Formats: sequence, C-alpha cells, structure tokens
Amino acid sequence: PPDFFLSEMDSAEGHARGVVETVLTITVVSDTVCPWCFIGKRRLESAIAELCAEWPNVACTLQWAPYFLTPGRPPKPRNKLNGYVKRLGNEKTTAMVAMMQQLGEKESPPIRFSYGGDIADTLDSHRLLDWALETYGADVQARVVEALSTRYFERELSVGDHTVLVDAAREGGAEAEAAKIMLQDANDAAVRGEKLRRQAREIVESHAVAGVPHYVVSTPHGTAFSIPGAQDTAVFLRALRRILQVHDEAKQTARL
Repeated sequence: PPDFFLSEMDSAEGHARGVVETVLTITVVSDTVCPWCFIGKRRLESAIAELCAEWPNVACTLQWAPYFLTPGRPPKPRNKLNGYVKRLGNEKTTAMVAMMQQLGEKESPPIRFSYGGDIADTLDSHRLLDWALETYGADVQARVVEALSTRYFERELSVGDHTVLVDAAREGGAEAEAAKIMLQDANDAAVRGEKLRRQAREIVESHAVAGVPHYVVSTPHGTAFSIPGAQDTAVFLRALRRILQVHDEAKQTARL
C-alpha cells in the first residue's frame, strides 16, 4: 500500500519514515457507483502523500463507510448511460460524460471513465467492503475499493455482479472463496445489510452528510472534522494541515 497508510505492523514497530506519533483516521463516506467518490479518492490520497512528506511523524488510516445514493434501487441492473439520459437528457449527459472524462484524465494515476455497462443496487458491494475491513483491516479494504472502482468506472463491470465483487476482493488481497461464501450467505445479507443501512443513516445524521463523497477526519483525541465533497488536492492538504495544527495546539494546552 502507499506508505502513508498505517498498517498493524506500522503501529507496532513504527513507520518506515520514522516513529509515528499521530494517526489521523479518515472515514470516507461514499457509494461505489459515485464517480466523484473515485475522483475524491485520488485527490485525497495525493494530499495525504504530501502531508506525510511534510509531517514525518504522521500517518493516516482510511476506512470506507456506506452511503446509498438511491436506497431501494431495484436489484435488477439497468444500463448506466441510459439512466443518465433518462434523468438528464441527451445534451446534458453528453456534456457530463465529457467533463468527467477530462477530469479523470487529470488525476494521478488517471481515471479513464467509461459510461457503458450496467448500474445496479450497491448493497452487496458495501457488504464486501465492510467484510474486507472487518476481516483483513483498512489496507485490504482500500485495495478492494480501488479494484472495484476500476472495474466499475473504467471496465464497465457491474457492482451487482458477485463474480466482479469476488475478483475485486481477490485483487485487493482478500481470499476469493471466503468473499464468495460471504456474498452468497443469506444470513449475512440480512444481518450485515441491516447493519450497513443503519450505519449509513447514523453517519448522515451525526455528520450532516448532504451528499458524497464526505470525509470525517478523527484525531487521536477523538475530535472529528468534516470535509465535504471531492475537493482539489490543495484544499484537502490545507484542511489536513489545519486539523494537525489544531490537534498539536490541543496537546500543548493539555500539557500546561
């Protein structure tokens, strides 16, 4: 994983860049079919890389939390592009696709948005991400997010297809057969599904989430700061710097 992420070994033995004194936990509230969430992921990761180059004693751990753009979406997949046309019309859809493709190409690494393929209910994809975090930890969850995002946004594969989800889990470092068993488990679908719906509602209420992506940055002292939207890298970086400054000021005050 990128060296700004904090793994279990890092927490026990110190970061490769030095001893970690401060860990920021960033909860990424997103839906797996939200293109701005993928752009926000790229920009946030770039900002974190710059931040940790400036602050060698800081590490960040990212955790993805669920949001449902269209709760109750019918489980039957529908054509992605046709859905945009139906909602926006041909002219606006053409302009939107061109804009997103231009924005994606500017990211590092670039995102090559493609608007073919199907859009489906995202509950099972959130189940996979929650299971990855619960079973393997934040680093694997982050890798699964990346693998799933490239499949949906670039390769026109459906997040409602269990074969696609299992393959993303495998690429992210999870055991494919275990992922398949979890996804096919009706009890897990009921229990974890209800847990995720409840979690999504609680996050919206507690952090005033009006849309996604939305980022909740928590300091070691438990203070939480919200950053709404797929901000430019420079904006993310300024926000994270300020959060660290506030955290350091609080530490100094506590010592007095």
